[in-house]
Formats: sequence, C-alpha cells, structure tokens
Amino acid sequence: MILRFIASMMILAGISGIGFEYASRLGKRRDWYEQFIEFLTLLKQEIRYGHYELFDCLEHVAPGINGFFKNFSLSMMDRLSRADGMGMNKIWEETIKAFDLQLDEYGCHGEDKELLKKPGCFLGSCRMEQQDEQLLCLLEAASQKKARLSEGLCERQKAVRLLGICAGALIVLILL
Repeated sequence: MILRFIASMMILAGISGIGFEYASRLGKRRDWYEQFIEFLTLLKQEIRYGHYELFDCLEHVAPGINGFFKNFSLSMMDRLSRADGMGMNKIWEETIKAFDLQLDEYGCHGEDKELLKKPGCFLGSCRMEQQDEQLLCLLEAASQKKARLSEGLCERQKAVRLLGICAGALIVLILL
C-alpha cells in the first residue's frame, strides 16, 4: 500500500513537472526576445557612434549585456578574429549553429532562428545608414514578437501547469 502511494506520488510529480517545465520555457522564449532587443539596441548604438568594424561593435556591446547574447557576442568575436576569408554571413550562421542547443533551451523555433540570422546578412556589408535601417526593422519585428508572446503569458503558463497536474492525477487514477 505504501509503495503504491509512493509510486503514485512519483508519477504525479513527474508528469506535473513536465507541465511546469513547459510553462517555464514559455517564459524563457519571451526573455530571449528581451535580450535580443537589448543586443540589437546596443549594436545599433555602436554603429551610430561610428564603429564600422563588427568586431569593435561586439567588443563594446559584450560587457554591457548578459545571458545568451553575451556568449553569442564573445563567440562571434572569436570567430571573427580567425575568419580566414569567410564572409560575414557564413560566420554569423556558424555561430548560430554552435548555439543551436541553447536556442532550443530558450524555446526558440525556426522563425526565431531565422530572425537571428538576419543581422548576418547586412552587418559589415553595407553602409552605416543601411545597417541602421535594417537594425531598426529587426528591432520592430522583435518587439512585436515579444509583445505577442507576452499577451496572456501568465494565463498560458497557469493553464500548462494545471494541465500537467491534471494529466498526472488522471494517470494515477487509471493505474490505481
């Protein structure tokens, strides 16, 4: 009887934990967009202040940010320093591939990764004004995406947690 109770509680806790983990990922994705907006904003400021080399921009941006984009910036700087004639777009894409697992941990999907790829297409390859315009467009797109993710986030997280608890309770009832 005691073993059955312990097993039931373990099943309930395990399945409920899946719901709580998924709810956490919903919030992490929004947090990633906040970091992305901060990163793009700082990058845009550095370009405006006349740092034309991406390495210099990243060197100034990296100390001012935390989380995913701090590591991303440091990795980009490392790859840029040993570029060996590779194009900026290729370096940017390789860096994104290297961070693929971390992007998955933040709950970022194909469309999020595609948005992250866009700066690699124009940074360092066009005039400052064009880079500024492109970054402004990216900032707008990221802000809209963050706003959509934020709408009803608390309610969705509560619903997912409750669904996990209910699913765990249902399985326990079926097994008893």
